[in-house]
Amino acid sequence: MIKAKVDKAIKNNRMKDLLLGKADYKCELSEFIPVNMPTDWPNIIRYIYIKYENNKNCKKLYEAALFEILKGDYYELYCGTMIVFLQIMNEHENNSPFTIQTDRCIELIKEGVDKKREELCASKEWTGYLFPDGLYGDIKRIDMILQEDYGISILNN
Repeated sequence: MIKAKVDKAIKNNRMKDLLLGKADYKCELSEFIPVNMPTDWPNIIRYIYIKYENNKNCKKLYEAALFEILKGDYYELYCGTMIVFLQIMNEHENNSPFTIQTDRCIELIKEGVDKKREELCASKEWTGYLFPDGLYGDIKRIDMILQEDYGISILNN
């Protein structure tokens, strides 16, 4: 099911919708996965990697959609931040067949979080309910993990 949605998104140039889990491109998480996220990013990304082996254009579509998402509203910024987090982990663990422009993504995350911090703090969607400062709290958690594991920070001090 996810593979078909990835194929469809690539064919129809709808990578942004796929990464955001919009409409027909939403990929439900298994009920056995104890994670609360809008769509199944780990498996979507895995299938993008598989498609990349025969279609090098996948990286271009993925990266362009990611840049656009990171410039979006607070919800899109949150989604993009989580995708960048997964991508960084995959690159460092040699699980990605390509690298993205991480520095550009981090720049967009920093700019977006600075501009949308109030909205992120107010949002209790997805993992936001777990933190007193909403989705911003989850982004701070991700920043801490990235700093500890890879020496990368996605937030301005």
